[in-house]
Amino acid sequence: MREAGFTTVELLVALAIFSIGLFALLEVKVGMLDRQKRQLGQVDMLVQESNALVLLRKVNPVTEPSGSRSLGDKHILSWSARRTSPFTPQLEWLGRETEYAVATYRADYLIRKNGVATTRGYVELIGRRAPD
Repeated sequence: MREAGFTTVELLVALAIFSIGLFALLEVKVGMLDRQKRQLGQVDMLVQESNALVLLRKVNPVTEPSGSRSLGDKHILSWSARRTSPFTPQLEWLGRETEYAVATYRADYLIRKNGVATTRGYVELIGRRAPD
């Protein structure tokens, strides 16, 4: 007469099958964590580039054609601007000329994190020159 229950061999086979499933689940979890880390790094780069563009929008390339600024703990923005059009008189709403002159500039920028370049790009800016 056979007793109810599992044999040692059956328990070992069940434990092996369970272990294989557990390792597969662990691999999926590690892969998800790696992807999440990469995505968070990409989000960080996008946030820093957005911050850089906001800062560059406030720069007058006539008075500050190149420079650098800190974007936070580890990020540094540097830029260099060159004029791409001649100076023309700035106009008021009704088309009257003001005493200021404006020109377009191309500002090439670079964002570094811990000294390593992470993002490059350029933006078109309007430079404003005060009267002589």
